[in-house]
Amino acid sequence: MKKIAIIADLHSNMFAFNKILEELKNENIDEYIFLGDYVLDGFDFNEVLEKIRDLTDNVVLGNKEELLNFENMELLRKQDRWKNVIYTYDRIKPENFEYIRNLPIYKTLSIENRKICYFHGSPYNTREGILEDSYEMLDKLIKEFDFDIYLMGHTHINFYKEYKGKIFINPGTASFPIEGESKFSYGILYIDGKNVNYKQMGIDYDYEEAKSYLLSQDYHINAKIWAELLLCHLKYCQNYTLNFSEFVSKEANNRKIDISKETPNSLWNEMYKEFKKIHKEIEEI
Repeated sequence: MKKIAIIADLHSNMFAFNKILEELKNENIDEYIFLGDYVLDGFDFNEVLEKIRDLTDNVVLGNKEELLNFENMELLRKQDRWKNVIYTYDRIKPENFEYIRNLPIYKTLSIENRKICYFHGSPYNTREGILEDSYEMLDKLIKEFDFDIYLMGHTHINFYKEYKGKIFINPGTASFPIEGESKFSYGILYIDGKNVNYKQMGIDYDYEEAKSYLLSQDYHINAKIWAELLLCHLKYCQNYTLNFSEFVSKEANNRKIDISKETPNSLWNEMYKEFKKIHKEIEEI
């Protein structure tokens, strides 16, 4: 029997990664599979990438890595919206940057004669979120990528789905949960010939300990808005970063401001003040 650890969406969170690796010490893991989003949203991107590289070659591209490969980084540098990206871009080691630049959008492997296809969002797009009821996409994967097991991340929502004789798994997020439960999530896949089993894993964390970690470096100074939103994310297990981005996009649309290429700093900072009036808990973190 082979035991495979499946980990997605670490988002530079070595605090969470260390807890997962410590728990896995007793599991006699045969293989590791990583499903994207190793950088941004924190400061330990170099450590996370180096640990992943030590563990396995079973690694695919996430949308966060893709964003870091943006061609016109000087355009992002002018915008407060992308301070988290610039923070990482300016500090990532050249060898780690080269590593993520060469990651594929999906990979395949065979374990115990079970064919596995794995990716971050989908094999077509790193930002494409697949849920357990995304039947049109599940059918498309079965038709165009004929595998026994499909592994994916991106949504931060864990699920195990058996559908049309295939298995679909999202282990959830190993760093920033969004389901109202403070757990760093990952999964263990057990393959023994034709027998396939899956165990969803989750590690409880203490918010104050996680907060101390996030504030231990200068990330919260250089990317203040993002850091505050991430702290709320860790405390309340809701996606504050996405919610705020959508809040800005909605207001930009109301004002007929095109932010597809550039978000005015005045709009970004004004909307954050408005967002905090609605979400008063941000001031309490």
